[in-house]
Amino acid sequence: MGASLDLLTPSEQRKCCELTIFPEDSAIPLSVAAALWRLDDLDSEDLARRLDDLALLDFDLRLGTLRMHDVLRSFLGTKIDDTAALHGALIDAWGDPYALSEPYAWRRYTYHLRGAGRQADCRQLLLDPRWFHAKLRATDLHALLTDFEPLAGDVVLDLVSDALRLSAPIVASDRHQLDPQLFGRLLERDEPEIAELRNRVREGCDGAWLRPLYPALDPPGGMLLMTLIGHEGDITALSETADGRCGSVPGDHRRRRRRSPTSRAHASRLSGTPRRHSGHAGRRRAS
Repeated sequence: MGASLDLLTPSEQRKCCELTIFPEDSAIPLSVAAALWRLDDLDSEDLARRLDDLALLDFDLRLGTLRMHDVLRSFLGTKIDDTAALHGALIDAWGDPYALSEPYAWRRYTYHLRGAGRQADCRQLLLDPRWFHAKLRATDLHALLTDFEPLAGDVVLDLVSDALRLSAPIVASDRHQLDPQLFGRLLERDEPEIAELRNRVREGCDGAWLRPLYPALDPPGGMLLMTLIGHEGDITALSETADGRCGSVPGDHRRRRRRSPTSRAHASRLSGTPRRHSGHAGRRRAS
């Protein structure tokens, strides 16, 4: 590893180490690396090929992505002492968060915001309906819910995340139902930031929409975590892992399905008999 680095110029060594700011096991688009390196496409590709030749990363020319082994990432990460500045430079290079041009940026924007130490900006974004709509247009509900996971424990953000999760079956089939779903599920809450979020939802609706007047939808923070729909057979049981992140749903066809509260599985409408089964354990209820 050291011998390979010695074959690089100091500038090339630095740029190689800069790649450690990206999430572990992630495929880094070359265009994103170019923005971080402040290089044009040709120079970025030349550098990626050189790093690949020295076995410092895997460069997939067909897909245009870079991957770095976890061991290399850990070692090279110790050579970078200004990771927050690097995250910040990438965020600044992307510009307007509501008009991102990179698919990677849509999925990892909040990750790099936190890495830049801009937690307040990240939190503000996760309370902005404009971000919800922009991200749903570019990705999916699972990607939006993933934004909230690292900030679990924030009471207000947990409520918003729960409301989005409860809305998943409807929003997955029609993302235009996000506003009435979010507004209706948060209607009972009196936290100032939640009230402001409802106001922004109402003010941001340009066309006609069904605005709930009374709290008739299951609210966040209750026993119901999510609704699983479209199972192909009768649900006879529901078990949960110790950390509460994944459930196993056996059916009458002797197949078991694992479901994660934040996975795309719960947000997909599958074909099947629309039968409803309920059960609860402690403070949790599944339907």
